[in-house]
Amino acid sequence: AAPPERGALCTRLAASAAHKFYHRPCISNRHMMGYLREGVQRLLTRSSAPRSLWLARRALHLKRGQLVEYEITDVAFGGEGVTRVDAAVLERVMSEHASSGGSKDDPLVLGDDAFLRDGGGLVMLTKRSAGGSPQTGAVVQSRVISGNSAKGHLDLRLRNVVKEHPGAVESPCRHFGPCGGCTALNVSYDEQLARKQQQVCDLFARIGGISDLPVLDILPCETTTAYRNKMEFSFAPKLYEGKPVLGLHMPGRFDRILRISDCQIQDPEANEILQAVSNFVGEYTEELPVYNSRKHRGLLRHVVIRTAENRNASGAYGGSAEPRKEIMVSMVTSQRLASLLTPLAQLLAERFPSVVSVMNVVNASKSAVAHGPQQVTLHGRPFLVHTMLGVDFQISHSSFFQTNAMQAPRLLSRVGELCELSDGDVVYDMFCGTGSIALCLSRQHPGITVFGADLEASAIADAQLNADNNEISNAFFARGDLHSLAVHELPFASVDAQGNETMVDVPPPSCVIVDPPRPGLHPRCVSMRDVRI
Repeated sequence: AAPPERGALCTRLAASAAHKFYHRPCISNRHMMGYLREGVQRLLTRSSAPRSLWLARRALHLKRGQLVEYEITDVAFGGEGVTRVDAAVLERVMSEHASSGGSKDDPLVLGDDAFLRDGGGLVMLTKRSAGGSPQTGAVVQSRVISGNSAKGHLDLRLRNVVKEHPGAVESPCRHFGPCGGCTALNVSYDEQLARKQQQVCDLFARIGGISDLPVLDILPCETTTAYRNKMEFSFAPKLYEGKPVLGLHMPGRFDRILRISDCQIQDPEANEILQAVSNFVGEYTEELPVYNSRKHRGLLRHVVIRTAENRNASGAYGGSAEPRKEIMVSMVTSQRLASLLTPLAQLLAERFPSVVSVMNVVNASKSAVAHGPQQVTLHGRPFLVHTMLGVDFQISHSSFFQTNAMQAPRLLSRVGELCELSDGDVVYDMFCGTGSIALCLSRQHPGITVFGADLEASAIADAQLNADNNEISNAFFARGDLHSLAVHELPFASVDAQGNETMVDVPPPSCVIVDPPRPGLHPRCVSMRDVRI
């Protein structure tokens, strides 16, 4: 009973049903009627919807691979470019492009009249590529990835930058662009901070529904280079100057690695170590073949370099209190290669005195991750020692630790200030990990009691070990799922010098610190009242 102007849509629906029946003659009448019923419902919903929504749905049928030229009007959390366009204007441009016989390689050019800068419209999300990163105000050309997205937006992959964004600066890194590591090195640091601040506000407003949340100003880092204390590099079987490629993934590619010779965000000595590993592997290409991520063959997979600063605040690790750098180099392979990698460990130890640990980590699975269940120590000890706010932390290959060693002390100090702690306070550190927050607060405020909880058993073991090594007696840790158990229901215990355990009563908290996982907090965690969070 559709009106005449919907006749074309009805005809297309019937043709689609006939096509499905022709290619699947064994389909039952019941399934065919169900297919037609769903199609009619979609047709009625489509025809009764506002014209703008109908045009937006038409626009989602851009051919995959179609080249589009437009302006990036915003950058979302994660680095994706955001552009909101008027669906009617996009429909007109598509019609003109089709009538002129344009192909997918001829760009659909969207002018200023197509952009909706105050919200609404069709959302186009632009992903970065080797051609560059989307930045606010830049004019780019991108290809459509999914032209019929069920999510209601268009996904595009940036191909090249036609016009740089206002205020663009020269990147300090020679690898920026094709490298999949940093995304905003061509943006001034002040602008990066402003964007991050706005992204936090937008996330709370759009996802959390909280538009009036006061957001504190970001504390900027003193330096924007050589601040990161952990980097993971990958091998590729392709040869460069006779050596396998060792570097970082190119944007959006799991199988393409860009050779890195000088990473600006890690310690300069780590760059020298990276080149030494690359040279060594180049001399033993037959004995140490590189892992092929497509064929799942080969041995060498990743190189992980971690740095730390040991001040021996606890006195448990020998030596003086003078700060000294410690470096761990982990060779991630598909099988155990202790005998083949021992010469490399000896080379690194002789050439770089800061290298106190060389590990062989075995990942025999197909997943491209730089950790595994089997870890073999090739040189030194299986951990680093990093001193922060008077606490020595043992950091193993698989330990999680704040990657910005310069900002971490400022972050934890700020947490202590916001807690406004006094003697006698009870603090719950929920999702505590290795206990960095709990231990630093316990050391700075001896009169409080801190209870840390986490689901990861290895993290709780590291937290308890660090508490024992630093002789911190007012912090307790227990393993448990905080989505099903409350903190006071977990088995906290103290251990005396003879190794005897005594269960500890957990009083109600006066302050709660949460660093939740990505899914967020369970409702029972959020429902706490009369508590500083």
